[in-house]
Amino acid sequence: MTEAPVNWGTLAATRLSEIATCSRPGPGVTRLPFGDEHRAALTHIEAWMKAAGMTVSLDAAGTLIGRIGPTQADTFYLGSHQDSVREGGAYDGIMGVALACLDVYKRQPSTRLCSTLPTATA
Repeated sequence: MTEAPVNWGTLAATRLSEIATCSRPGPGVTRLPFGDEHRAALTHIEAWMKAAGMTVSLDAAGTLIGRIGPTQADTFYLGSHQDSVREGGAYDGIMGVALACLDVYKRQPSTRLCSTLPTATA
């Protein structure tokens, strides 16, 4: 039995909608750095990274980093910031993180789009 193909647009929209709930109450999305909403968003992002087969770590500056491939190799970095401005748009910063995680996920060996280039998402 073959697995149904992934609808990447639907998956991206679902993830962005879910993480938009990691916001202070009020209009738009307010996810300030190091606050409760930011920590909640990191939980979602960590799950995305793990689903993509990445090793996940948090650096001293509070940046969540997902990595695939050897740590001592040249690396291609993708990503953006996970926080937002006050009352920002639902895609402020997080779109770059969500799409980077989906890109790595798409290139897993099971999808036959695998690359040998070490990749990190932050």
